[in-house]
Amino acid sequence: MFEFREYKGRELLIIKDAQLLSRPYRNFEGKTSDYNPTGTREFGVVIEDPELAQQMAEGLWNVKTITNRDGREFLGGIKCGGEDLHWIKIKVKYKDKRGERLTPPNILIRTENNEQSFGEDDLKDLDGADLMNVQLKINVDHQVINGKPITIGYLSAMRATMIDDDYWFGTPSDDSTPFDIE
Repeated sequence: MFEFREYKGRELLIIKDAQLLSRPYRNFEGKTSDYNPTGTREFGVVIEDPELAQQMAEGLWNVKTITNRDGREFLGGIKCGGEDLHWIKIKVKYKDKRGERLTPPNILIRTENNEQSFGEDDLKDLDGADLMNVQLKINVDHQVINGKPITIGYLSAMRATMIDDDYWFGTPSDDSTPFDIE
């Protein structure tokens, strides 16, 4: 669910039960690649409703589409039911262009046994993680880049549950295994 709110003069986007795309659309580490030559920390969030995707594009968000040419059931690690997948890029910033520290995003990840606050050095662990119950708070920023107005989202807060394979599937010596693994 996408909800736009105004809070203390800032525009926020709240996303409940967000679906995050897998690599190469997820790069919390900020690793440089063909898809991310600048090494920006960012991740892709699916917009399930095509009408909302259109409205956001009209609001100057850079809405991207993964075209489903083969009618596949999964695109970017997300079940799409054979349809195209619309998504936006969210940036994760710790420093501004001058290298000065910004207020860091508040990232809390739950596992079976604990909750952990993730800092800048921990983010690489989220790149390959299976996440569920993802809640996002995004600062909406309207900018003009190269004379063109654009809307950019910056992560302010994230809460999620990390699926731990040992928790979900157990180990052969674990008597509480919820599935028959043999």
